[in-house]
Amino acid sequence: MVLDFRLKQKSIEQAKLDNIIYFNNNKEKVLASIKEYFEKGDFKTVVSESEIYLSANDKELEELYNQAQNEIVIIKTNEILKLLKNIPMSEYEKNKNLYAELVNYNPNETKYKDKLKFYSKKLQEQKSKEKNEIEDYKKAQKAPEEFVKIIKQSWRKDGFGTIAVVDLTVKNTAPFDVKDIIFLCNFYGNSGTQLNSIEKQVFEIIRYDETRTFKNIDLGFINSQAARGGCRVVTMQTPPGNLRKFYN
Repeated sequence: MVLDFRLKQKSIEQAKLDNIIYFNNNKEKVLASIKEYFEKGDFKTVVSESEIYLSANDKELEELYNQAQNEIVIIKTNEILKLLKNIPMSEYEKNKNLYAELVNYNPNETKYKDKLKFYSKKLQEQKSKEKNEIEDYKKAQKAPEEFVKIIKQSWRKDGFGTIAVVDLTVKNTAPFDVKDIIFLCNFYGNSGTQLNSIEKQVFEIIRYDETRTFKNIDLGFINSQAARGGCRVVTMQTPPGNLRKFYN
């Protein structure tokens, strides 16, 4: 292994020496060829051809090499800036990647480094938010009733004090739509004794992040001595094809 490494190094050194000798013997021809590429705007070829003979430490060659490098930086920078004009600010990953390229070509430009830092932070925040939303989605799949809550309710007696009617305001914080919610409503007498327990299903859809009020829900007959009561969400269904939060 050591012998192979030494042989490889010796071969590289010999190639450098051969290039230096060739350049010194053919300097005018080599420089003329490189200048021709430069005049044509083929700066990549100028760089690649110049690199072969840089070990010769020729000032004119080094100047051509550096000028071509600068031209490539200018061209690439302008191309990237043109692309950035058509990318919305909200597309954090695309902006981050392009500003990373700009920093690579312009390592001393503070404005590009600041933009890269800004979009890197925004992208990290976005990914963190998406991760939390996916975790919420998984939790909501297992127990959607924890994400669909009654935030306001009232009830009254009708039908000569024997029928319960409720108004319910429901908030859906699950990351998907829900439908056909089943409510459980319990009623108690003044003594605290439970008199009725009634389930009621409402055949409506509540969209993601929507709040809906259902008025005049008829729960049917209750004990005439019912003095207080309340309802809670028991369960529900999720309609098919409703995962628009993540898959639209």
